[in-house]
Amino acid sequence: MKKRKIFKWVFLTTIILALAASGAGLTYFTKNEYIPEDTQSVAATGSKTKRVYAGDTITAVTYSVGYGIHDSSYDCVFEGGKTGKASDQATVESNIDAVVTNIKALNPDVILLQEVDRSSARSYNLDEPEMIKTGLKMYNSVFAENHVCKYHPTGLSGKINSGIQTLSKLHYLDTAERISLPDSDKWPYETVSMKECMLVQRVEVEDSTKQLVIINVHLTESEMNLDQYKELAKFMQLEFAKGNYVIAGGNFSAMLPSVRADKYPENDDGGFYPTQLPMNVLTGGWKYCTDDSLPSARRCDKAYNGNEDNAQVYVTDGLITSPNTLISDVKTIDTQFEACAHNPISVKVTFVK
Repeated sequence: MKKRKIFKWVFLTTIILALAASGAGLTYFTKNEYIPEDTQSVAATGSKTKRVYAGDTITAVTYSVGYGIHDSSYDCVFEGGKTGKASDQATVESNIDAVVTNIKALNPDVILLQEVDRSSARSYNLDEPEMIKTGLKMYNSVFAENHVCKYHPTGLSGKINSGIQTLSKLHYLDTAERISLPDSDKWPYETVSMKECMLVQRVEVEDSTKQLVIINVHLTESEMNLDQYKELAKFMQLEFAKGNYVIAGGNFSAMLPSVRADKYPENDDGGFYPTQLPMNVLTGGWKYCTDDSLPSARRCDKAYNGNEDNAQVYVTDGLITSPNTLISDVKTIDTQFEACAHNPISVKVTFVK
């Protein structure tokens, strides 16, 4: 896809310059590559305030928060713009505060966040998962890394430690799992690229043997997107076959099958535009929770002036729920992309007895 090609071109150009200067650039990046295990446990922390029963209805929200830097004024070097980091620390703090305020207004039971920096130069090394937890005191939290490198040479990004974060009010199990997804990136680009994953958290359904399985994802913008989606679908189908309820949500970097592909057409050939995921991967009553009456994301090749006609927008965010659920009140919340380049999507999910 076009955005990833721009990213690779900038990276390789920088590597060539680094090699010319020191002769050791590739060795450094290879030695320090982040290589996660296929499956690893991650600890969940915080309160457990709400038990789940069959027949209950909960509200789930997915929100890609742009590292606290992708506000309406931001143009990203990886998407054809010029900027690699926030202008100052106060900007990041203000954007994260706005994200928390937007979430509080929705009062969800489950929150799926993507593009959350834990310690990155581009966001002034702020601990955004902790900032979000502090702002949402009634929620428990679990975080999984999907992009770690000691130095990212493009766009003056520097050190990156970033990932996805799930928060909820539910009576969770004490550990969650980070499960790696397929990756097609090749050396040397793979040494600093994202390592996409599923963050899987489980909640016991009271008075039953069922679990609620909550999956947070941020899929790639490369040709591997469909393979990652198929791996996600396989995992979801296995959990449903056990009798469990399943909610998966996030930034799919593609249009879910329910999105009207012509709603926000490609307005030029200058950057990323999402493909559409096929309907036949998940069949038999799976629910696609999207609301394309509003775009869920914008391309960050330039600042956003509030006019969709002058910006590339699309729908790449949403949720998928298992056949043993009912969905209602699916809404894309119009934030005018003020704090980040995505809008939150909210859905009410009922667990069928």
